Amino acid sequence: MYPWLPVHPDYAAVNVAAQRDEPDAMLSFYRRLLTYRKQTPALHQGRYYPLDAGTSGCFAFLRQYNDQRCLIVLNFTDEAHTLNIPGYEDVTANTIISTNSDHDGLPVDLTDLMLGANEGMVIEL
Repeated sequence: MYPWLPVHPDYAAVNVAAQRDEPDAMLSFYRRLLTYRKQTPALHQGRYYPLDAGTSGCFAFLRQYNDQRCLIVLNFTDEAHTLNIPGYEDVTANTIISTNSDHDGLPVDLTDLMLGANEGMVIEL
């Protein structure tokens, strides 16, 4: 942080102390994401495989290390999209982390994967 920059007017409400114990805060999301990344070799050592998300504005890729596979899907648009990830018709998958915490831990169908507006998911295969 640069000390000569002005402090934002809502600093008293939007800060680490206010978000520390809030499960839906961005700080909590990043902490969960960083913890999972540290524990998951596929995400920090694995090979990268781009996938066809089949929808403009959405991006999907696979990270794999040995038998561990993680699918990352991202919707960069302001509209919900349903993705069909080819080649994963019979794959069992669970959402590990989503920007929509209501989706965390839920099973997903990769042939009919609903992503909300601006949503991103880490899915374990």
